[in-house]
Amino acid sequence: MPAQLWGGQYRKSEKERWNEAIALRYSCRHFKLDIYPATLSALEYTAARLPVKGTRVVLAEIPENADLLIPIPFISSFTGVTRYAAVIADTAFQDPKTLAGITGETFVLEATSLGVATCWVAGNFRRSACEIPLYEGEQILAIIPFGLAEDNTFARKRKALRQLCRNDPATWPLWAYKAAESVRGAPSAINRQPWRFDFTGSTLRVSFPSLNSLDTGIALLHLTCALFQGSYRVTVQQKEHSLLIYQGETHDIV
Repeated sequence: MPAQLWGGQYRKSEKERWNEAIALRYSCRHFKLDIYPATLSALEYTAARLPVKGTRVVLAEIPENADLLIPIPFISSFTGVTRYAAVIADTAFQDPKTLAGITGETFVLEATSLGVATCWVAGNFRRSACEIPLYEGEQILAIIPFGLAEDNTFARKRKALRQLCRNDPATWPLWAYKAAESVRGAPSAINRQPWRFDFTGSTLRVSFPSLNSLDTGIALLHLTCALFQGSYRVTVQQKEHSLLIYQGETHDIV
């Protein structure tokens, strides 16, 4: 995973805005049937401008009677969904799922900052129902239903940060604690929260099951947003599926 592909391409003001949105974001499954035209235009602008190289986001309406979303047993079914964002990646790029996670989460956090509710859907949708032309090598890796939330939506619970850490985060410097806490709030497949944290000396280690997944990309964007105020350096450990983050003044990518 080339480190230069995430973090540096976004402006400080964007990362600051998204950092504030992280605390407000939740996975919404019940939507109203309307969205304001001005808000939709802002989201279309977001979808066109923010994707990282090798990815794109396409906004689409769900045709009447289209069977796009697949119900999951014991989980509340979606209601009122009329629009979605398709997160598309070119599989010729290195770690396309991670890149798609970064791009999709920029859309999610920008939508949140505009008062629009969202939900990541990676597995339980019918790709054949997505009427979006694809270029050679492209795949739709996820869709993100979006709209105005109904009042009966709710946020999913998260594990306590201490459960995700190999040592006590209360002893860490504030920047490392905030970075880990930001990732803790990131959405993940079936809410697994697969990342783990460790702080030793002056270095925060963030470990993942894989460096090529939507969950990893989403977490990377949250890290980038949490660290928007300072100068930090990142080392990617491919074999260990982890990142080493430490304060520095040169070669900053976040």
